[in-house]
Amino acid sequence: MMTRVVPNLARDPLLPQRDLLLDTPWVTARLSHLLANGQPATIDDCTRLRATYQVGRSLRVVHRVGIGGSSLIMAARAFRDGRSVKAFQLGTAVAVPCGQAPPLLHDAELDTVFWTFPNDRRLRTLAAVADPSSELRALLPGWRISRLNAYAPEKSATFTCLDASGRILGYAKVGASIHVDLQMYEALGRALPSSDPHLRLPGVIGSSEDHQTLILEPVPGRRLADVRGNATADDFARVGAALATLHGVRAPAYTPVFARFDESRLLNAGRLVGCVRPDVAGLADKLAHLLTVTRPVAPGEPVCLHGDIHPKNMILAGGRVAFIDFEDMAVGPAAADLGSLLAGLRYWRRVDSLSHSTHDAWVDAFLRGYAAVRPLPGRASLSWHTAAALFVERAGRAVTRVRRLSLEHLDDLLADARQIVTERASV
Repeated sequence: MMTRVVPNLARDPLLPQRDLLLDTPWVTARLSHLLANGQPATIDDCTRLRATYQVGRSLRVVHRVGIGGSSLIMAARAFRDGRSVKAFQLGTAVAVPCGQAPPLLHDAELDTVFWTFPNDRRLRTLAAVADPSSELRALLPGWRISRLNAYAPEKSATFTCLDASGRILGYAKVGASIHVDLQMYEALGRALPSSDPHLRLPGVIGSSEDHQTLILEPVPGRRLADVRGNATADDFARVGAALATLHGVRAPAYTPVFARFDESRLLNAGRLVGCVRPDVAGLADKLAHLLTVTRPVAPGEPVCLHGDIHPKNMILAGGRVAFIDFEDMAVGPAAADLGSLLAGLRYWRRVDSLSHSTHDAWVDAFLRGYAAVRPLPGRASLSWHTAAALFVERAGRAVTRVRRLSLEHLDDLLADARQIVTERASV
């Protein structure tokens, strides 16, 4: 197991199969072998969609696999110490049919199990949503077809709900925390006037605790992530105004406190990055400690935070912006959300060839849009939270999501974060 598909990634002795499962050509050949019980099966294509990695503990990798003109979603989970045997047995006992494909595959040599969607290690109701059950169709009349939009194994899945003609009727989210999501959406809906000129929130159509499913209305428009190449400064000004509006909404009493940039999280991010990428361990450790000692004394009054503010969770809806996916909603300083988006733009500039001029124009428009509705946090707090987000959310997730491009630029991302917090500290 000597494959190195991700440059400079340190070996994980507790998960020695990691590098093979991240090598798509190798996985293609392996699945070909497993699907045909030892005789090669023809696989038309195999694409890695997602990876989630916990150093020394687990690796989950999702692939889209094309076989004979059909497409399968297969989620692999790597185990330790032979635990895949029990996972395979438990999964087989509750598996649902997947046409000609086996519901589960066990690779004993790699201590790995592959689940064929809609089978999942923890989400047991996916089949009833993928082919909507009568109870779910009663919640959304006309729902006949489900199209998978996003899938995080063992955590959540999102479907587009379509009628027989392909018209979008709503969106169904499946996950263990659906009751919390439902409370959040309903509380925000009560607190925000439907006529607000800046922010729109999708309304709740219905929910099923038995199916762990929440159904939300569709919001006509385009995700900012889908139009990024054609995005304008005005789009980001509207995002800023919408975010400021959300920050002015009173959060429900049960909303958790934002803790992503707590000292323990910063130090853990430094250890994580250094463990997987020893070549930048010194940079990561110094940055973690620098952030802990330069934390703003007064970061600002706590507000209602979205908690995961990035272009995939924003829909340009006419003159307004709709935010979706509130599972990370929290109460904390406004600079946490603002810094997260600013870190994302800095990341695009560094990794995705966003020009400096476009970056600066979008940043200025975003902050200007926010300031038109609500005062901006202080410069010190804004800079510190941007650096912290670049470190934890971008550099840290480069490791936990095994993002090749991000890992290739990891030293640059750490240097950018250090520059931001150093400049802020010298003001």
